[in-house]
Amino acid sequence: MLSLAAFSSGESARTVELAGRADAPASRQAKEPVLAERPTMFAHSVEINFFEDLATMAATSDLVVLGEVRSVRPGRWVGEEEPKGRERVRDVTIEIEEVLLNNGSGAAPKTVTVDEWGWDSRGVGFQDENVTWTKAGDRGYYFLTPVKDAPGHHRLINSQGRALISGTELTPSSEEGAPLHEEMHHLSPKGFENSLSKAIRDIRAGKVRPQKKP
Repeated sequence: MLSLAAFSSGESARTVELAGRADAPASRQAKEPVLAERPTMFAHSVEINFFEDLATMAATSDLVVLGEVRSVRPGRWVGEEEPKGRERVRDVTIEIEEVLLNNGSGAAPKTVTVDEWGWDSRGVGFQDENVTWTKAGDRGYYFLTPVKDAPGHHRLINSQGRALISGTELTPSSEEGAPLHEEMHHLSPKGFENSLSKAIRDIRAGKVRPQKKP
């Protein structure tokens, strides 16, 4: 479930239940809304996973990569038009520089398409928790899992699963004050690389186990 709240206090919050994922039928195309160029609302979601350390997040992810965003474009519509309204994902295409961990099946990809929220049924932009909208040229670490009903697509393992690099700064998407954020936010990109490398060694040595799904 996503709970959407406006960035400013002038707009009341609303709740949206995601009933399923499906592309919009052709009959709806004439009613497509104009999509906002920036988000003006936050989405607060009930997440399956929540991590307190980097190693467990990496172990639970199917794919951990370092990469740069090649493009961002509107993706598919998700959910039913009635009664709560649909949401539209943003397709973020990432060119992979390095596959750091591949816990899934199959060969390591050269690019990956990541689902990112998004727009509501009116075309109003919203971001999920602290996951700010991606733009082409963004570079960072992504902790991913496949989208089961959208073959070829991935999503962040949860809202904590991204750390962007800007020069000597690292910007994690984890919530401020949370244990994982405290572990990550003070690190330089090189320091994060070293911490992640150690975490992956511990995972491969069997010292860290994936988080169980509730």
